[in-house]
Amino acid sequence: TLRDEDHLSDALEASGGLEPEGGSASSSARGGAVQCGQALTVTLVRVSPERALALEHIAASGSLLQLDEPLRADPEVVLAAIRVNGSSLRYASEELRADRDFVLAAVASSCDALCYA
Repeated sequence: TLRDEDHLSDALEASGGLEPEGGSASSSARGGAVQCGQALTVTLVRVSPERALALEHIAASGSLLQLDEPLRADPEVVLAAIRVNGSSLRYASEELRADRDFVLAAVASSCDALCYA
């Protein structure tokens, strides 16, 4: 399993680096370097192990099929899946399959997703 530092490092890399609090960053700060004296705000979010595994599975396969029912009703998990594969809407909870925003996101990924709404 990954340590918290690994997750933080991945999150910073994915976000494009660090930006000082209060707006525009210098070019070096945009590249990930924070200069002394700059205020830095970091928000850490703890994700349940089940959700983390589900999101890893989705990143690899784009499928909700193998996930337990509570995860198929989790908006964040379902949105991640339909962004990878719109047809994953087929395996989402009934409530999310009826949600207009989820259907539109799924159709943007695959027009076949409309069949599962």
